Amino acid sequence: MRENISAFGGDPENVTIAGQSAGSFSVNAQIASPLSNGYFDKAICQSGGLLGGRLLQDLETAEKQGMTFMELAMVNSVEELRKIPADKLQELSNDPKSPRFGVVLDDYFLPKDLMSHFKEGKQNQMSVLMGWVTGDGSLFPSDGITSESFKKSALENYGFRADDYLKLFPADTDEQAKLSQQKLNLLSFAGTPAYLMAKFMEPQVWIYEFAHVPTDKPNFPNYGAFHTSEVPFALHTLDQWNRDWKPEELELENQMSDYWVNFAKTGNPNGVELPEWNSYNLDSGDILVIDSDKLKCKKNT
Repeated sequence: MRENISAFGGDPENVTIAGQSAGSFSVNAQIASPLSNGYFDKAICQSGGLLGGRLLQDLETAEKQGMTFMELAMVNSVEELRKIPADKLQELSNDPKSPRFGVVLDDYFLPKDLMSHFKEGKQNQMSVLMGWVTGDGSLFPSDGITSESFKKSALENYGFRADDYLKLFPADTDEQAKLSQQKLNLLSFAGTPAYLMAKFMEPQVWIYEFAHVPTDKPNFPNYGAFHTSEVPFALHTLDQWNRDWKPEELELENQMSDYWVNFAKTGNPNGVELPEWNSYNLDSGDILVIDSDKLKCKKNT
């Protein structure tokens, strides 16, 4: 990164990496890896984090999955895999029999015990901008959840604390259980990782929640504040989306992209004429909530 950024007009001494969804998991991995030390200074993680425990696997499991995929592809070596056209590989990966690949805790690029690695401060220390979209929890299946199955799972996982758990995540009806499961999905996917990142990082971490519901697209379902809906606001690309944007949304785009650019430049998203964004700390719990009509900071509850 430092070796190549000057070719794009960038400063080798001021490198920020950023990613969204799977890209956010990749950025998390770079923050954690000892092999990435010194290659970048700041990180932006949008919707996704390793410290929630998702997508992690040990080396033995990953190797078995690799062998299963090779059998599915009917090859005997990595060299043969590399000769398969990209569209064929994509087709194979979509096969129901194909294994799901994740982040490998191989004790080389990433430590075997990722949580202890962060608790001990062994990750690459830097300022981080991190957050989620309220619709991220809908990425994962919850249709099969019932009140009965949710309560059973609570009892199995938390025993005598199950009642306390169900006060936070109620499941008196099937619909309520489904909503609680979506909330849990959101927390493990992005909320908890952001909180833990802030807890274990020595430099400041800025956390946001994107709750804005974009203007409807003609002849297209309204998915609310859906996964990836924050991206064109942050990257100033609303003009690439076929929607009749409201003036306040264009202003929101300007504000968000200014935050992102300021952070990349200085490690602090705040700037002239922007609402104050407080960095996260365990006492105040402040996050930037990006809601339907304005930006505001409120306590994360």
